[in-house]
Amino acid sequence: MFLPESWCAPTREARRRRDGARIPEDVTFRTKPQIAAELIRDVAALGQVVLDWVVGDSEYGRAGVPATVVWVGAVDPKKFDAAKAGGPPLPSLHSSEFAPDREPTIRTGVKTVTLAAMELLARP
Repeated sequence: MFLPESWCAPTREARRRRDGARIPEDVTFRTKPQIAAELIRDVAALGQVVLDWVVGDSEYGRAGVPATVVWVGAVDPKKFDAAKAGGPPLPSLHSSEFAPDREPTIRTGVKTVTLAAMELLARP
């Protein structure tokens, strides 16, 4: 889990944030490259996936290859509205409690990326 370095500082404010987000004590600051390297090592150690090429967010768009990231809402609109109105907060994307509303999320993502690709490929 990535945490901003300020969330790991020995301050009252950092403790309040961590407690509010229910972040365990043993989660410490690590850079994104450190986290990525650990994840890649873990996946490779399983022997289930062959990694020919890995790219990080700092590589997107380099070497003249355009790239984009598409964010798609993944929560049931009723849960979203309830959270906005002060109800239970929604879990973050990297939370073990994150449970996207699969079918509409996948349908929307596929349509969005397909339309974007069709638009880009139609250009000379």
